[in-house]
Amino acid sequence: MLAVKGVEPQLRSAFADACEAVGPEAPTLCEGWTVRDVLVHLDLIERRWDSWLAVPAGKRFGAIRRSYDALADRERSRAWSENIARIRSGPGAGPLATQWLRDRMMPREYLIHTEDIRRANGIAATVSAEAQEVAWSRLPGLAKRLFLVRDPYGLALARPDGRRLVLKSGSPTATLTGEPLELLLHVFGRTTVSVVRLDGPPEAVAAARVRDSSRAAQSLPRAFDD
Repeated sequence: MLAVKGVEPQLRSAFADACEAVGPEAPTLCEGWTVRDVLVHLDLIERRWDSWLAVPAGKRFGAIRRSYDALADRERSRAWSENIARIRSGPGAGPLATQWLRDRMMPREYLIHTEDIRRANGIAATVSAEAQEVAWSRLPGLAKRLFLVRDPYGLALARPDGRRLVLKSGSPTATLTGEPLELLLHVFGRTTVSVVRLDGPPEAVAAARVRDSSRAAQSLPRAFDD
């Protein structure tokens, strides 16, 4: 997993800046979540590794869900300025207190959730070339798990600079093109806001689907209206 030194602090700062710009009760692209909810989510996964269990298991195990909810409620009760300060400082203890591990674990989270805030509130921002490279490095494994491509068709991801990643070999093949961050957002179900384009034979386009954040499959072409 690629780790670009200096990018994680940059992304953390950009996330905190976006939170401060819109305030704790502003909407996000995460349905039902305010900015404070997203901030608390990131703060908890950095400081409390047991909270990671709530993502895959919270809906199936009531005890895990109740434990996570209690932790989240405690964090929500803090002053907003304290919430922001905790994100800016990062964890002081535990595995993610080490920059080496944060460089590998957190860039994806900050890339996606910063855009959840910016794009829900009309904030335009430039993403650095280093951050785009991190987004590109995270795509292969994630996209292979989150895209569904019906046989015998293929699907590739492409950047405007010509670099290309084959997700599934097949013929004919459709190609999803965009900057790495846009592709990453699309893979994670932000299909209505990601700036990407799908090209290829109609049957290959129709065969490619991406799972949305609620695990429902969404047909790709609906996201590509000009």
